[in-house]
Amino acid sequence: MKITYYNNLYIDTKLMKKKEQLKEQLEKNEWHSHMHLIILAKEAQNHLEFFSTRMLKQEVFAPTTLFVVGFAAGYDEAREMVRDIVEEVYQKTGSVDIRRFLLEHSERGF
Repeated sequence: MKITYYNNLYIDTKLMKKKEQLKEQLEKNEWHSHMHLIILAKEAQNHLEFFSTRMLKQEVFAPTTLFVVGFAAGYDEAREMVRDIVEEVYQKTGSVDIRRFLLEHSERGF
């Protein structure tokens, strides 16, 4: 699994102090059982997806490239973070084209 990160990674306040440690653990396949990732969806018609890092143990993720947008401490925090991202994009652009906003504001393309 290849992982790239949004350059302005969204981090749950509960995880802020562990940002670099979490990235290292994710890249070593060592996940926190309750942590959720917010990623740019693979399908262009969708914008974001979020799921528990436990899902990464499934073989389907092995050949995948993930564009990680944020780390959330749990399910509720992930839902709130997605809502916050949508609101931010709408306030800044007047649109909800989240995919376009994130890619345009990222140092790396997806």
